[in-house]
Amino acid sequence: MKHSTLAAFSIERRIAAVAVFHSTRLEDIQQRHILPDINKASGSVRELVTRTIEHQTPDFVAVSCPSAKAGSRIRALCDVINEVATAFGIPVMEIDESTLRLAYGYLSLHTRDHSNSVARGHRKARRLSK
Repeated sequence: MKHSTLAAFSIERRIAAVAVFHSTRLEDIQQRHILPDINKASGSVRELVTRTIEHQTPDFVAVSCPSAKAGSRIRALCDVINEVATAFGIPVMEIDESTLRLAYGYLSLHTRDHSNSVARGHRKARRLSK
């Protein structure tokens, strides 16, 4: 049975993040602070997506849909994720944030704070295991 790898990206006002899942197991989480300048932010997001695809070789990419009040900057950065993944020939799907949180596989994560605490715990555990 083939286990798929999924790279799930999320863009916020000042942070771009990716969670990589192999089957149902959380493999990696990365966050990158992005600058207010749209050109620099686009470059940072493009680099994050490219490195993730090159190192993790995901079968699918998911992008957390920005809310209607998110604004054009976040929408433009989500478009960068779509462009890079499409250039690599990887299928992209947009999902809402609550569905992305449920994908963590832990007991229900209802808020962004819950998912952030899981991410911090995962990074800490990885550092301790090295």
